[in-house]
Amino acid sequence: GLVFKMFITYEYYTETYKGDKLTQEQFAKQAPKACSLISDATMLRISDSTINNYPLQIIDVVKRCACDLSEKYYDFDQIYNNITNVVSGKSNGNVLFDRSGLAEIRYGYSEGIIKKFTDPVEFKRFLLDTIHEYLRPQLVNGIVYNLTSKVMSNSKCCLCSII
Repeated sequence: GLVFKMFITYEYYTETYKGDKLTQEQFAKQAPKACSLISDATMLRISDSTINNYPLQIIDVVKRCACDLSEKYYDFDQIYNNITNVVSGKSNGNVLFDRSGLAEIRYGYSEGIIKKFTDPVEFKRFLLDTIHEYLRPQLVNGIVYNLTSKVMSNSKCCLCSII
């Protein structure tokens, strides 16, 4: 199979992105998932071997996106582990059981955020929304970079003239 290489480093995460949530070990676990998801979402336009083909502005946005996703994957793991440990009786955690027997999670977040981190389908959608937020079409040096477009060419599509 393919060996996936990351296109962000812990040094980038701490120095440029100014991230402080993840230790180097946690980063090493989460960053490959983030980079892999970005590669999938961009139809492999972005990978460790292609990222440097883009202008610096685009590279920076992609790397910032990967850092953000790495933190979100970490949050998901933390919440998932917390729920798992509570259900298995390993800890009291932050999960309380209400009268109906459903887990009620208190993290000081809205229920919408909780759903995003506890429902795998919602979580994936949340991550893809994050990617689209960062990698929306951008004009750099007269070229529009639309990295998540399903259309592979750089030519204008019929919809572009309508918008």
